[in-house]
Amino acid sequence: MKRWTIRTGLVVLLLAFGLSLLLLAGVEGLAAQGDAARNRAEAQYRAVLALGGLIALASGLALGRTPDRPLRQLMQAMDALASGDLSVRLPEQPGTALNELAAAFNRMAAALANENTRLQEEHQRRLDELALLHQATMALSQSLERERLAQALAGVLERLLPYDRAEVLLIHEATGELIPFLIRERHEGKSESVTPPLESIRQLGQGITGWVAEHNQPVRLGDVTQGTDLPYIAQRPGVRSILCVPLHIGKWAVGAIKLESAEPEVYDEHHERLLMALAGQLAVAIENARLFSEIGEQAAELAHRNLDLAALLNLSQSLTLTLEPEKLYEVVLHQAVAAIAPAAGGMLWLYAPQEEKLALVGVYGYHLTEDGGRRTPPNRLRRARLYSGEMTVGEAFAQGAPLRLTSPAEFAPYLKNARPETLQLWQVLGQVALNGVSPPDRFRGIKGIQARGQPSAPLYSQIVAPLTVKGSSIGCLNLDTFSEPAFSAADLALLQAMANQAAVAIENARLFAAIAESREQLRTLSAQIVQAQEEERRRLARELHDEIGQALTAITLDLGMLAQLIPKGDERLQRALEDAQTLSQNALEEVRRLSVELRPAILDDLGLVPALRWTLDRHMERTGVQGRLEVIGLEGRLPGEIETVCYRAVQEALTNVARHASARTIAVRLELELGGRTVHLTISDDGVGFDVRQALHRAQVGGSLGLLGLRERVELLGGHLDIRSRPGRGTTIEVRLPVSAQAAVGER
Repeated sequence: MKRWTIRTGLVVLLLAFGLSLLLLAGVEGLAAQGDAARNRAEAQYRAVLALGGLIALASGLALGRTPDRPLRQLMQAMDALASGDLSVRLPEQPGTALNELAAAFNRMAAALANENTRLQEEHQRRLDELALLHQATMALSQSLERERLAQALAGVLERLLPYDRAEVLLIHEATGELIPFLIRERHEGKSESVTPPLESIRQLGQGITGWVAEHNQPVRLGDVTQGTDLPYIAQRPGVRSILCVPLHIGKWAVGAIKLESAEPEVYDEHHERLLMALAGQLAVAIENARLFSEIGEQAAELAHRNLDLAALLNLSQSLTLTLEPEKLYEVVLHQAVAAIAPAAGGMLWLYAPQEEKLALVGVYGYHLTEDGGRRTPPNRLRRARLYSGEMTVGEAFAQGAPLRLTSPAEFAPYLKNARPETLQLWQVLGQVALNGVSPPDRFRGIKGIQARGQPSAPLYSQIVAPLTVKGSSIGCLNLDTFSEPAFSAADLALLQAMANQAAVAIENARLFAAIAESREQLRTLSAQIVQAQEEERRRLARELHDEIGQALTAITLDLGMLAQLIPKGDERLQRALEDAQTLSQNALEEVRRLSVELRPAILDDLGLVPALRWTLDRHMERTGVQGRLEVIGLEGRLPGEIETVCYRAVQEALTNVARHASARTIAVRLELELGGRTVHLTISDDGVGFDVRQALHRAQVGGSLGLLGLRERVELLGGHLDIRSRPGRGTTIEVRLPVSAQAAVGER
């Protein structure tokens, strides 16, 4: 009966051991889920062991047998094992009834210890992998540049997964092709990057990588040499194991990552899970790097555009500061060379209709190397001319389209239509290489053209932009460089924008020059007309005074003599002679008045100040308006044209006062200012005043021309006329006239 009890306890103990092994398997499955789940499983199998011991003890008691000392040892060992001491062992006693039970217990304890060691190693390996994944996540998330991202990925793959070759291919957004991002190969334990061959570029669906990227599903093959039903396999020679997973963000695939090994059955579900986790982190990092690159490109493009806009704004502001052609040429060339970095120098060409050629009007950034090694400014180049269609500049002008040449070889086609003289000049300048030609005489002695800061060499790159106004080319602007880098398309676009602004400014300067020339011609003509008018007035005044005046005086005297010869009783004839005498006297006075108004002799004989006093006195006699003349700083005579303008200004003012002002007083002030360089005439009255703007408008539409004529006279002498008046406030007229340096202020 005792043996049966022991055997029963042994069976129960073995059942508990089996259950504990099942629980240990669960522990292994839960190990990947974390320490908390693993601890719960270990507590469960320890409880089972303790339960087995209790069952064995209960079995002995149920059979009426009290456990002896060996059985108590067994129960103590079971308690120690249940508490986690996997090193406990029972002494075996061969030949005893409990020896079989002790041996079974020891085997169970050893198996548990081995399984626990394996679980701990597996747990540590998972922790290490999690740590590596965490490090990979940190490394990938901190890499926003493709090169650094590839380096970080290579390091992660090296530590995390086995492979002989690793490939990362990304889907190109524009073409849809799979472009290599990273290829690594391992030889003799060392891993290195491989330059992707041309055949590494694949289409979606082509090869394993293409299939995975297209279907967004992983592929794991243990041995590709054993055959497979998959039609998409196209492996390299020597490959046995393949693991390929997609790179995707959400539902959108962005590429694939593939591992290859020469050994079979290298990859399992665990490796697939690791690579999938890594692929998820890599896809996000690649997308972040792409966005970062796009933002960087956009920021660089924005910064470049801001610089271009700043250059255009600066040019626009500078062009508004002057209308002088030479200064415009200098501003355009200087700012174009400064704004477009590769440029070493530039030239500005304008079409000369008289010559039917393009004339070089501006050069910047160069100097000429002449005989003896002297360096001189390129002024002699200003004689250069080009026909439409000649060289690059002439071609751009003829076509009305910009040109960009990025290497010396591109200049050759533009030499075909050039005249020998043009080729000679360009050879002299070092821009083309010809043999057996001599430069024209006007360029003889020039050995070459050299840009500042660059060695003397043939042209390397050039951009040419036509100057266009209202659809017609008026010239060209070209920039040159004699070394790398070549001009870019963006450089040409900026030059064309600057050329457009320059064309408008140059055309405006041309129009302004034409208008200024017309105004100068008109000014000269007006001055001649005024001078002729004054001469004619002087002549008429003299003839009225000398011829008609004397004739009327003689008639008056003759009538007086006739009156003495008439008989005293003939009253009718007496009255007729008296009427004739009155008419003759009135006519004589009117002729004298007209003679004075046309050109008072006193102005020519005695000067401005006596003429003004005499005129004010006569005006006061006729109208009763009190007049006052104040002269400051003037002791002698002024130039004749100035005296005439001042006298006419006072004459016009007195006429207006008599006709419209109803004034009581009028004051005239004549002052020589600024050390005798300016005449300042002021005429003021206390009359009813008027609206100056309306009066000038009436004069412009054909009303009284007095004020306009006065303004024209003043401006012809470079002076300024200011009229201030308001209804009820009187009127003030100010005239300022410059006195030429050669005009003497003194008695003439």
